[in-house]
Amino acid sequence: MQLIYCPQCGLLLPAGARACPRCGRPAPVQPPPPPPRYQPPRTAPAPGPRYHTPPRAARPTLGGYLGALLLFSLPGVGLIVLLAWACGGTDRPDRQKLAQAFLLWLAILSAVVLALAIAFAAQPLLPLFAPLLHRLRPLALARLLL
Repeated sequence: MQLIYCPQCGLLLPAGARACPRCGRPAPVQPPPPPPRYQPPRTAPAPGPRYHTPPRAARPTLGGYLGALLLFSLPGVGLIVLLAWACGGTDRPDRQKLAQAFLLWLAILSAVVLALAIAFAAQPLLPLFAPLLHRLRPLALARLLL
């Protein structure tokens, strides 16, 4: 409740007084205070969805490819880096794919070289096994016919 002053003598009137005790003037009539307006509770707005956009990877360059291939050709260290990158030891997918492709190429090339080495190494030994092969050939043919 608000305090009211007497408009004539300026005395502070007690709450609920109808007239001023000093001068007798009736207390001014005040309208009742308006009811408080409804205010919705203030809450922080719900945060919107946060989308994580990964940073764009730098585009591979020709120099990057040539540098990686040069690194792979170093003995010892190159093989270790090749295996590490091929097994996911890098955060760049282009390096991983290059290492996997190089590892596959290396495996195929090694298999071809090994097959050629075995074929050429066995060439001088063929005359030694020729009599044995001539004896086995009719047996193999007979087994196929039966």
